Amino acid sequence: VSTQSTWGGRIEPKPAGLRLKVQVQSANLLEAANNVELSLVVSVGQQTFKTPPSRHRNPTWSNESYIFEISQGSQISVILMDRNRQVGQTQFPVDDLPLRRGPAEKTYPLTHQGSHTADVSLHFALLDSIAH
Repeated sequence: VSTQSTWGGRIEPKPAGLRLKVQVQSANLLEAANNVELSLVVSVGQQTFKTPPSRHRNPTWSNESYIFEISQGSQISVILMDRNRQVGQTQFPVDDLPLRRGPAEKTYPLTHQGSHTADVSLHFALLDSIAH
């Protein structure tokens, strides 16, 4: 019996890309602002999603989830908008997420012009995992 047969003749290459589900839990605008219309823009490369606008300073978008194609080295960009004005943003590599152990929820500080303006909670889950 050849050892090769246990692999069914050939070893499948690992998929290059994964699908990452990002669920927007909530945002919290730290500055006291009246009459806001906040929306959160989440993007990976050319893939961009935007939440519906909310008139709350600490909106929850718990039913908003987006699916991104990601690969190693992908950067996730998160921008909080008040209408057309950017009020906070952050960027982090996908590789920083502890997804090998299952879904993860993290809160990120958003900054604008050097000051901490908001916090955003995101929930991440891998839909395709390389490591079975």
